[in-house]
Amino acid sequence: MKYRSRIDTISQILDAADGSGGTTGSKIADRAFLNSRQLKENLTALVESDLTRHDGFTQTFNLLKQV
Repeated sequence: MKYRSRIDTISQILDAADGSGGTTGSKIADRAFLNSRQLKENLTALVESDLTRHDGFTQTFNLLKQV
């Protein structure tokens, strides 16, 4: 099996989270083929860099629109 770079992994996360509404972490993990540790590490980095936002009420992740 080929190893993915971090850029490839993040790209797949962003593709999986791309939707009109929020996407749950488990759906992102399923679509990007990640385990929970990989998902948590990468989503934390994406939230800290302001590429995604976590909605604590609905427990979903949303992409932030960049201008």
